[in-house]
Amino acid sequence: MLNVGCGDDRTVIRSGPSIKGTVVEYSKGSPVINSTVTLLETGVSTMTDENGYFEITNVPGRKAYTLV
Repeated sequence: MLNVGCGDDRTVIRSGPSIKGTVVEYSKGSPVINSTVTLLETGVSTMTDENGYFEITNVPGRKAYTLV
């Protein structure tokens, strides 16, 4: 599970109609490759790349989402 915005080594940026960020392993800080990231409220999913980066586009306007 991805924790969002807790001041740790996981980064999620919400800007415009997309949510993007990087998934890293908590203990080592290394990127998590080919991990599924899902917006719980919409069911929309994407996979992380070789750097742990993900981006979900065309996100409906809301104040908060849960990423799993």
